[in-house]
Amino acid sequence: MNSTVASLAGTPAASPLGYFSWTFGQAARDPYYIMVIIYIFYPYFSNTVVGDPVRGQALIGYITAA
Repeated sequence: MNSTVASLAGTPAASPLGYFSWTFGQAARDPYYIMVIIYIFYPYFSNTVVGDPVRGQALIGYITAA
């Protein structure tokens, strides 16, 4: 039996360095979305607009899944 780890596509899985590099590359590419939408707008929407943080997070989940 082969003990190598494979991805869902059947190719070898990425190394931890690959995951780390992708994370920082994505953060450098999309700073507006990451900073403004995730850290400012989503908490504002769930706490202020909706008024209930739990229900607000559920609505954000429905919106992003649609």
